[in-house]
Amino acid sequence: MAWKQLSGRATLAGFTSIYVVSSGMLKRGYGRDNPYLTGIVTLEEGPRIPARLVGMNPKHPENISIGTPLEATFLKEQEDESTKIVLAFKPATR
Repeated sequence: MAWKQLSGRATLAGFTSIYVVSSGMLKRGYGRDNPYLTGIVTLEEGPRIPARLVGMNPKHPENISIGTPLEATFLKEQEDESTKIVLAFKPATR
């Protein structure tokens, strides 16, 4: 095994809006009135991975298209007394 730097570019392979959330996501303000998106993205280099999706409206999934170009972003989230970094993808600006 070896480290390999990736481009951060991907395409959307599948997604879902999450309305029934875990207690951790509930603490962050998500839930029935404020859903979030998660999905499977295909990295430019080939592998498919699960990730949070941002910059798209989870209440209107009809406006989200499979194959949308995406780019990686990192979210800082407070979890109890520590900060957690979460990989997410947003619509590409290229």
